[in-house]
Amino acid sequence: MADRDLTGSWLGRYAYADATGEDDDIVPFEARLAQDGTDLTGRATEPNTFRPDFGPELASTLDGRTAGDEIRFVKRYDGLPRNEAPHYRGRIDAKGERITGTWGFPSYPGFTGTFTMMRKPRAAARKGSRAGASIDA
Repeated sequence: MADRDLTGSWLGRYAYADATGEDDDIVPFEARLAQDGTDLTGRATEPNTFRPDFGPELASTLDGRTAGDEIRFVKRYDGLPRNEAPHYRGRIDAKGERITGTWGFPSYPGFTGTFTMMRKPRAAARKGSRAGASIDA
């Protein structure tokens, strides 16, 4: 898996875990990743579901690393405090087309959930389709 390059456009969704540990409140997002060796950077956009004072869409910077089939990154929302930056941990599938895992806030242990990312088809990436596309769990 180490030879897979994650550079490109991705569609994803994250979900908040409810009190029973089940996924709730699913939020779609779109990300553009750039990989250099094991370093990973990127930008993401998503509908604003938790900060009404920031408008209809949130943008963020992604910064992380890969190691084999594992990925870790921090999502820092533009304009929000550093403690409002969720940490993501996941696994990359053998084809380098799908990433699944969990996320959480180190400063807010009760806010956790799951996420899935799928590589955006190249034709769709060229057309610039939005994050509302369907992602199968």
